[in-house]
Amino acid sequence: MSFNGQTVIPAAHNHRDVEKILHLDAEYMVMLETQVGQLKSLVNLAASGGKKVILHADLIHGLKNDEYAVDFLCQDVRPAGIISTRGNTYILKSKNKHKVLAIQRLF
Repeated sequence: MSFNGQTVIPAAHNHRDVEKILHLDAEYMVMLETQVGQLKSLVNLAASGGKKVILHADLIHGLKNDEYAVDFLCQDVRPAGIISTRGNTYILKSKNKHKVLAIQRLF
């Protein structure tokens, strides 16, 4: 199975991980467990290397997972997509409202 032709989506936890991913032949990457204060700079760093970032909303420290958080992420941080394990409808509605990928992660 592939995602836009990409069979593996690399994941980053910090600045060093993002720098490593910049050298990979991948269009998309996932940002895991980071702090809200670091998000914008990490997404900008990834974008400077031509990467599209999908944020795991449940794993952002300092950010409550609600519709206001989704609005903040989409308007200020501007990721390519948002992942959540929660069945919150506002995550799924963000696809239409903010024109981003909305992914519900299931176990």
